[in-house]
Amino acid sequence: MSATVQPASAVPMVSILVVVYKKSIGDSKTLSRLLEFPETLKSRMELIIRDNSPESALDPKLIAQAGFFHSRIDHDGTNQALGAVYRSFASVAAAPILFFLDDDTEIDTDYISEATEALSSLPGPDRRSICIPRIHDKQGRLFSPSRYRIFSGELLPSIEPGEYSGLNAIMSGLALPRDYAAALGPEAFSTRSRLYSVDTMFMCAHAAARGSTIVCRSRIDHSLSRDLRRSIPEECFRSRQEAIGIFWTVVAYRKPWIPLLPLYLIYFGFRRSIRALKWALVK
Repeated sequence: MSATVQPASAVPMVSILVVVYKKSIGDSKTLSRLLEFPETLKSRMELIIRDNSPESALDPKLIAQAGFFHSRIDHDGTNQALGAVYRSFASVAAAPILFFLDDDTEIDTDYISEATEALSSLPGPDRRSICIPRIHDKQGRLFSPSRYRIFSGELLPSIEPGEYSGLNAIMSGLALPRDYAAALGPEAFSTRSRLYSVDTMFMCAHAAARGSTIVCRSRIDHSLSRDLRRSIPEECFRSRQEAIGIFWTVVAYRKPWIPLLPLYLIYFGFRRSIRALKWALVK
C-alpha cells in the first residue's frame, strides 16, 4: 500500500523517515506532531512512512492531504529489519538532509530547523557530520547521547550543545546529509542487529569514518523500547549495546582490538554478558 502526493517543484528541504509498528496516526506521537507542523514547513518536507505492522492502521488519505512536498506509506505486512528500512530510505530519499524517527518521538519544528541549518552550512562536499537531539526517557533522564567506551558505556548526566566525537546515540531524531549516508554505504545500517544495537552499529560506522557529531540545543522526549517492554537494569541494557558495538567494530571495521576481546568478556563477567546477549536477541 502506498499513498503519494507530489507538487510540481524542485527538491524538498528535508526527507523524514518514520517507522511505525501497530499504531494509528493518532497513536503515534511522531506522526501527530508532524501533521501539526506549519503548512509552509510541511510543503518543504518529504515524508516516508514505513509501517512494519501486520495490518496497517494508518489513514493514507489523511497523510496524502496533509500538505507535505511528497508523502508515501510503505506497507507489505512484514516486520522488516530496521537496518533494511534505513538502507532503503537512504537510497530513495530526495532531499539533501535525512531525518530518522521512531513512531513515539515528540519531534518539534525547532529541532528540524536547527539540524537542517547546521548540516546545510557545513563546508565542502565531504560533510562527515551528523546532528542529534538530546533525548530523555519518561523519567526525565538523559539517555542519548551517551559516551562510547571500549569496555563500557557511560550515561551522561547532561551534555552541552556543540560538536563532539566518540559519542553513542539512538537513531530517532538523528539527521545527516544524504551524500554522507551514501559515503558510509549500506553496511552502516546493520541488518543483523536488533533494536538499539542497530543504532550503535551506525555510530560505530560514523566513528570509523572519523565523523563528528553535532549535539543540538533541542530536547526531545522519547519512549524507549525498554520502558514499554519490561524493566531491564540500565547496566545490562548498556552492556548489550557496547557488547554488540565492540564486536562489530572489530569484525566489520577491522580495528586492531582483537587481543582486547578476552579482557572485555572478563570485565563484564560471564553472567552479565549472557544477560546482555539474551536482551539483545529478544524482539
